[in-house]
Amino acid sequence: MPGGHGHRVNYDFPNGTPSLLKVVFAVFFTNTATILALGFWESGWAPRQPSAYYSYAIRFKGGVVVYVPQAIGLYDVWGFWGGFVLLAVIGLLFWYYERTGRAVRQR
Repeated sequence: MPGGHGHRVNYDFPNGTPSLLKVVFAVFFTNTATILALGFWESGWAPRQPSAYYSYAIRFKGGVVVYVPQAIGLYDVWGFWGGFVLLAVIGLLFWYYERTGRAVRQR
């Protein structure tokens, strides 16, 4: 499209998409879907009072505090930042595959 502002870059893998890239993409999208699902559950159905099992506090805007199991609370925090790490790994894999000739950039 003439005068367009975006520059779309496509990659072609002549020998097929590498398995490692497929796995990292699958983990990234699974992590993103899980974080979103937890956010919906926490904002709507998580208990507002702590208990022995629901002991990890999560604070929302407006002063609302919900309590979730500690494993879910820790995944909520580490999974969020892990998503950015996975994006960086995806970028590094594309860079590596292009540099080694396993991927061809098409503009």
